[in-house]
Amino acid sequence: MKKVVLLTTVLFLVSLAGPAMADSSMFGLVQTWLSYTAYTDADDSELDATQLAFGIKRVRIGWKYSDGPFFAKFQGDGAKGDLKILDGFVGMKVNDMVTVKMGRLVGVGSQAGALTGAPKLDLIERSIVGKKWGAGTVGGDYRTIGAVATVTPSDMFKLAVQLHNGGGDHPGLLPSNSGGVDYTESPLVNDGFNPQMDFGVYAAPMDGLKVGFTYGLPNENLNTTGSMTAFAYFKMPAFYFKFDYTSLDARGDDWDGDDDDVASMGYAATLGYHVSDQMTVAGRYETWDGNTDVSADDGDYAQTNVTVGLNYFFNPDAKYDQVLKFAFTRRMDEMPDDVDIVDPNLFQIMWQIWVH
Repeated sequence: MKKVVLLTTVLFLVSLAGPAMADSSMFGLVQTWLSYTAYTDADDSELDATQLAFGIKRVRIGWKYSDGPFFAKFQGDGAKGDLKILDGFVGMKVNDMVTVKMGRLVGVGSQAGALTGAPKLDLIERSIVGKKWGAGTVGGDYRTIGAVATVTPSDMFKLAVQLHNGGGDHPGLLPSNSGGVDYTESPLVNDGFNPQMDFGVYAAPMDGLKVGFTYGLPNENLNTTGSMTAFAYFKMPAFYFKFDYTSLDARGDDWDGDDDDVASMGYAATLGYHVSDQMTVAGRYETWDGNTDVSADDGDYAQTNVTVGLNYFFNPDAKYDQVLKFAFTRRMDEMPDDVDIVDPNLFQIMWQIWVH
């Protein structure tokens, strides 16, 4: 907690120097929630257990800076009582087409991950495809350490290339734990110039429609899981629709063979309707197959969630500055016949305050 207080003080003093440092400002986010979970047995015949919990989802504070073509961002999270650095990068707009940035950052990957900012989630939780992409590649906070170059030839089209070390928990030469190499035994990997690489293509072919596709190469010495994601978001004044897709290819210990490879995939479809300037209702269907080559009878599982929610915006002119969210999730997993796992019904309330 002392680190969080110290960080807040330092960033506040830095922000006061804004006039001397071009354009700089602080920002912050607090999300607290109450959850009620009811578990039922496999045939839904009786209630087995209930849980009531209050929690702090996010407590974030950060600093943004820009001076002509240069910009920077720092952000930390203190929800667990200690400081965790999320973002810390610098960047430059080379010209009207090219932008580069370097550091610990949200790079090329699932749009359902952190590329959709935490204050602007459609429902309280991120979709399953975003979570699975993060867990299977760079990590649960969706950040990595590296560099990203973005080329924008027109308002309708954008390309992105990312070179990085496969995760946000190690500074460079040390391979990631998820890559199958124990860096406590072998602290350096002689892989030459062979970074993790990800590519993204994005387009806005018409008003209200955005689409994108990303591909992440596996790397034998860094992150051995390859990924592919796609999204299509369409919005109109009264409603919006979002579709997100993710597939992962986790390589086995035998890099040259494919007997141990595990392929997984899933998608999420979200529909939202703006009841008024202050109220939006949304629903989402999402599913994830943990191993596309194995059926449930042979030991695989498929996770399916159906969620409906309501968002109330206190100020329609600055919607996300203060929001009260309600969500109900029904989880329906497909399990092998010999596995009996209860399906939870989850009700959540979240209150968000965002200063930016």
